[in-house]
Amino acid sequence: MSLLAVDDITVSYGRLTALRGVTLKIAEGEILFVTGPNGAGKSTLLNAIAGVVPSGSGTITLAGGMITVYPPEGKGYDNPMYEPLWAAAQDLDIPIGMHIATNRPGPGQDFALEDRNRVRNSFLANADHWVRMSLSDMIFSGVFERYPKLKVGTVEHELSWIPHFLDRIDYTYTQRVQQERYRFKEAMLPSDYFHRNVFAGFQEDAMGIRDRHIIGVDNLLWGSDYPHVESTFPRSRQIIEDVLGDCTEEEKAKIAGGNAARIYHLN
Repeated sequence: MSLLAVDDITVSYGRLTALRGVTLKIAEGEILFVTGPNGAGKSTLLNAIAGVVPSGSGTITLAGGMITVYPPEGKGYDNPMYEPLWAAAQDLDIPIGMHIATNRPGPGQDFALEDRNRVRNSFLANADHWVRMSLSDMIFSGVFERYPKLKVGTVEHELSWIPHFLDRIDYTYTQRVQQERYRFKEAMLPSDYFHRNVFAGFQEDAMGIRDRHIIGVDNLLWGSDYPHVESTFPRSRQIIEDVLGDCTEEEKAKIAGGNAARIYHLN
């Protein structure tokens, strides 16, 4: 499966046809440049892929989707407004990622600043707080109970926070029981839903790999973050070999690529 496949799409603005019969595919590892003069339809193509403008015909297929790590206040992922999204992602078997730099504007949200140089180190060092809040909202409200095949990923938040997080959500569910809070219909703990429905991307978190059996080896996806300044490039092979040094060959194969290929349906 391609990461992106556009097949014979047509986009019109009223009686004006902006795109007609556009087809393209992007495979893993490929980079596509869209060039042309003003009015050629470059922006329309990107807007159609993003879902900003509807296509009159043809199909657009994505290997995965992305949602904000932390939505605006009052619109957390325990809100019923997201039910159609969860249902569509499950029905289409499309994994959903929550990337570290996608927090929406709100109190204390440095990632929403236009000047990224103003993002505080304290915010960066504790960025996993926001993804923990969103995952907790999904888990405790029964999203993964209602959509057992839904896959949601934490992207670039590293791993070592997860064992403590799993312990705390199970403790909260079993020891801080309140009548008005949602109770699962299945005989499962919050951590069971994490293990079944959540995957986690990382770059060089040796502590997280040490605790890989608590997190779940099948849930771990390595990425280099190329070409960003914090990328493992050009020492990616050395770094991943060091980080995965205590893993079995089977575990290395899953973490370094196999899990990503399975979750995103890559050939």
